[in-house]
Amino acid sequence: MEKICSHCKNSFDISLFQKHVNTKDGLGSWCKNCIRDKSAEKRREKGIEPRRIGIDSEKQKIRLKNYKKNKASTFIYTITEKVCSHCQISKSAKEFRKRIVCKDGYSNKCKKCERIISKESYQNYRNKNWAKALIYHAKHHSKTEILIDENFVLELFEKQNGLCYWFKVKLQPSSEPKYPWQPSLDRLDRNKGYEPENVVLACYSANIGRNTASAEIFNMFVIDLKMALKD
Repeated sequence: MEKICSHCKNSFDISLFQKHVNTKDGLGSWCKNCIRDKSAEKRREKGIEPRRIGIDSEKQKIRLKNYKKNKASTFIYTITEKVCSHCQISKSAKEFRKRIVCKDGYSNKCKKCERIISKESYQNYRNKNWAKALIYHAKHHSKTEILIDENFVLELFEKQNGLCYWFKVKLQPSSEPKYPWQPSLDRLDRNKGYEPENVVLACYSANIGRNTASAEIFNMFVIDLKMALKD
């Protein structure tokens, strides 16, 4: 849905309007861009320097750093215990990192919870961006030019129905090192680089097991392995 801004008379998506409880449609009459420009104009009229990006942002970082440093030198820590906002357990103040921007001078989460959250965040990022990680790994280990990208890897995953090219097991992205079902890029011809017609997705165990063996020899091994498992 779209709405016309009463100030600039342009039509925008409703997401560019602020919510307003006193209007019929529940939205403000001015778009967010006009409100921001008007606010900047008022600041200039009052002689207040507007926020800028670039060089001034570096000055702001320096001022903030000096502010934190000066506050830390005069701040008086008064608490000995605090309740972690994540695990809801009361712990000694030593179990929290000092964070001068907080009212009591300590982080709202204990050190243990912060480590857990950081680890989970990293794992979620790796699982979500596994295709990007494969391209990054290939670029840092290949002596030839990489002719594939992240989109190609995702399309290849769909083309293979999410299965390993060799073992036909379900590929499972994971942040765990050397995870057997972890997707990996495998070159059919080891003498060629990472080219669209030369790359397949294989599970980590198949890729490592194949090593430098040719595609023909390893395919024979896979057939033999399947027959042995049936017996």
